[in-house]
Amino acid sequence: MKIFGIIDQIEAKDAGLAGSRFEDVDLSEARFSDVTHEGAEFSDVSLAGVTITDANVTGMTIDGASVSEMFAAWKAQK
Repeated sequence: MKIFGIIDQIEAKDAGLAGSRFEDVDLSEARFSDVTHEGAEFSDVSLAGVTITDANVTGMTIDGASVSEMFAAWKAQK
C-alpha cells in the first residue's frame, strides 16, 4: 500500500507493517503502544519533546553511543 500526499490520521492495530518506509512524514502527536521498532533505523528525525516509557533499549544507539550505557552512567550519578 502506498500513501502519497494525504493529510489524515491513520489507525493501525494488530497490524504487520514490518519493512515499511516513512519519508517526509509528520508523526507529531502520534501515539505508539505495544510497538516493536526492533532493527528500525531513524535518520534526520526530531525527537524534541518525545516521552518514552517502559522501553527495551538493548542494542539501541544514538549517533553510535549505546543508550543502555548512557542510562547506566546516568543512574550511577544519581
